[in-house]
Amino acid sequence: MVRILCHSRKFIAAEEEVERLNDPAAAFHLARQYEAFEKIPDAIRYYSQARRYSHGVRLAKKYEMDSELTNLALKSTPNVMIDAADYLNEKVMRPSVSKEYVCMGYIDLDTVVPHLRSDDAQG
Repeated sequence: MVRILCHSRKFIAAEEEVERLNDPAAAFHLARQYEAFEKIPDAIRYYSQARRYSHGVRLAKKYEMDSELTNLALKSTPNVMIDAADYLNEKVMRPSVSKEYVCMGYIDLDTVVPHLRSDDAQG
């Protein structure tokens, strides 16, 4: 039924059916449809409901939805957790992002990677 509703683009009715059925396969199908229509927050929500966390993680990384990424990664397999942690670590360690964290007070300058100090000395 969810497939028929999605094919007819009756997404509200499809959501209601997914909730009624509480079926991971139905939630997964709806998530894929939302992803195809670039309704990313909805897609992530239904991937999570389908317990297909790696799909949600993939979208959260692609669209830089870091809080969703963290929540999904914590529910996922160790490999996905490590991948998400590596992504977030790389993102924070970019010089421009690190400088922003220092300016906002989230990171003490003494704990930031040494190349930031040399950038500040040059600029």
